[in-house]
Amino acid sequence: MNKGILFFMTCVATIMWFKRTNKSSKHEMHLIKKKITAC
Repeated sequence: MNKGILFFMTCVATIMWFKRTNKSSKHEMHLIKKKITAC
């Protein structure tokens, strides 16, 4: 259970980082969302 929560937090942190650094990159955001759905 803890590992899953940790992984989810990492996914969220990655999204926040992408939002800050690359707001124009919607394609990459879509790919990350796909990865989270796969989690």
